[in-house]
Amino acid sequence: MQTGMHISIIGMGLYKLLMSLRVPNKLNVFICIGVIWCYGIMTGMGASAVRAIVMFGLHFVARMIGRTYDMMTALSLAAVLLLIEQPRYVEHSGFLFSFGAIAALCLLTPVLWEKDRKPRGSVGKLWKSVHRMRQALASGAAVALVQLPIHLVFYYQFPICSILINLIVIPLSTIVMYNGMFCMLTGGFLPVIARKAAYINSAILWVYEKSCMLCEKASYGNIIAGKPERWQVEVYILMLVILSAVGKKMSSWWKIQWIIAALALLMFRHDGALSITVLDVGQGDGIYIRSEAGMHYLIDGGSTSKSDVGNYQLLPYLKSQGVKRLEAVFVTHADGDHYNGIETLMEASDKGGIRILDLILPDIGESARSEAYEKLIREAKEHRIDVKYMSRGQFFENGEMRVTCLHPYEDYNTLDANEYSLVLYLRYKNFQALFTGDVEGEGEEELKRYIEKSSILQGPISLLKVAHHGSGNSTGEDLLKLLDPQLALISCAEKNSYGHPHPDLLDRLENQECIVYITKDKGAITVHTDGRKIAVETFR
Repeated sequence: MQTGMHISIIGMGLYKLLMSLRVPNKLNVFICIGVIWCYGIMTGMGASAVRAIVMFGLHFVARMIGRTYDMMTALSLAAVLLLIEQPRYVEHSGFLFSFGAIAALCLLTPVLWEKDRKPRGSVGKLWKSVHRMRQALASGAAVALVQLPIHLVFYYQFPICSILINLIVIPLSTIVMYNGMFCMLTGGFLPVIARKAAYINSAILWVYEKSCMLCEKASYGNIIAGKPERWQVEVYILMLVILSAVGKKMSSWWKIQWIIAALALLMFRHDGALSITVLDVGQGDGIYIRSEAGMHYLIDGGSTSKSDVGNYQLLPYLKSQGVKRLEAVFVTHADGDHYNGIETLMEASDKGGIRILDLILPDIGESARSEAYEKLIREAKEHRIDVKYMSRGQFFENGEMRVTCLHPYEDYNTLDANEYSLVLYLRYKNFQALFTGDVEGEGEEELKRYIEKSSILQGPISLLKVAHHGSGNSTGEDLLKLLDPQLALISCAEKNSYGHPHPDLLDRLENQECIVYITKDKGAITVHTDGRKIAVETFR
């Protein structure tokens, strides 16, 4: 978008300069088109650059031959030329942002901004300032309305502050562009003057940077709405098209109601059932749970095979689900493949990101607490996140969902972090799920003894998140017979040096007649349930 604006500024500025020098109009047009074409090549000929070059060229060719210029026709021609060369541009966010913004200015701004009759006398100057401000606000609102679904489809959030920032950025960008060109031309032989002129750009860019940083930190800076369904986007766009066609005949009240209805439809999310998603984080674990009451939880979030899994997988996925707040994040044990992405979530939580209310760790003895375990506690407190500890028998409820800790018992001591892994039992109506972290060895034996003694399970469990990424040394035959799971989910990388999932483990699951889904084969795996029926959805 900025490249396109720069092309318009350069082209128009050069045209006016050559006009003042009495360059013939046809020669002037050819020179200007040639210069902006070269500028487009220099900047990589992105979608916004091609759009601006085509529109600028048509504008001045029309002026040269004495024909009228229609902005929407020029915009449509630019889109057609780009899509002929690369049809999949229609799925590219840069293409949609650039063309959507211009379409909004052409079609929606005249509907949102009604010209007032110009008064005479001294009041006219004040009217002119108010008039321009209203036009700028209407243009910003129109662009925001059109770009909103693009933001939500590609980034799952909308930067609400961008509307206000654009009121600063767009007018000042002309100054930055022309002043930058002046510094470039004079820097070689008038360095003192060029350096002083550059201070102007430094000040403006400083304002840009501070404004963006302020909006990023503000809790209201971004609206996380999640990814809308395709039909929602299509109906929303149709409503905007209808508004642009008949909006001038509507009263202001009806325009506002129409826009509110379109926004409500686009933002609508229906959360009526329990859903559990085992994310494809490679060699690691990341499990997202949404209760039927619309509360959000995360069990683990880390990987040793994918870098920066927090920024590139956990945050985008949570935002795509419209998650603004996590009621609790459970870390089953202090191994990097279970928590390194959660560190990223905690850092982002107090910078306008997804807020985390509680970090829940297994309640273990002092000798079992590693440096990584203590580090998690310190980081949570630094980011103002409450740290809580969970041990056998403790539970919480959300609506009809109840989550109970089965392992470890309070002050459990071991030198092996896998053995103290937090094991959570979820019950929702007739649906039962067991999340086992990396529990194995003595931890698994202790878990098995407790299940047998307590009789907490009510028949075969519906879902088992298999322990330790499908290791051959975990989820033994005796435990499987006790659980008798209908569905088993395994999280592991496609290529890992551990041989996960182990053939012996797969044989045990097959003998138990259990349906198995593995993230390395299916991608993210989501289980939906109303408490009775189960539906499984895979990314691949």
